Amino acid sequence: MLRRFPDSRVVFGKMRTGALIAGVVAMLALAGCGGEDESPADPGDPGGAQLTGPLTYSRGGGIAGRMDKLVLQPDGSGALTTKMGERAVKLEDAELQKLADDLQSADLPGLPEDSAADRTQPDAMGYRVVYDGATVTTESGHVPDRMGPLVATLDEIVDRYGAK
Repeated sequence: MLRRFPDSRVVFGKMRTGALIAGVVAMLALAGCGGEDESPADPGDPGGAQLTGPLTYSRGGGIAGRMDKLVLQPDGSGALTTKMGERAVKLEDAELQKLADDLQSADLPGLPEDSAADRTQPDAMGYRVVYDGATVTTESGHVPDRMGPLVATLDEIVDRYGAK
């Protein structure tokens, strides 16, 4: 047999409010946990990977027969040379961090120096990355999987700064 309580809306409304307050208190308590043992972040430490030396990226070929060369320093400054001439480059911090992370993930020393196809492909784009004593040459359609994000990031940088 079901019993009906005349003020069930009030009881359940108070229960919901109580549960909400308990949840907020629990979240605040958890947010404060561990705060004393953590040392503050060093403002000079950007975190993640960093460029430790110059990076040179060259791409060429394609239908238009382009030839682009990007040389970057660890601080994100550098020069881009295209058919339109040479221009200075200064990467933003987030852009430099993404590049450094992609470079670390690519692990260039672990890739074959010649990572291009066995047979030449007409109108393919060729890519060469030189960094920290390692040189990897590859081409569109045969870029090693772990090098793909690095080539994409470098292409974005060249396209962005080359269009100015």
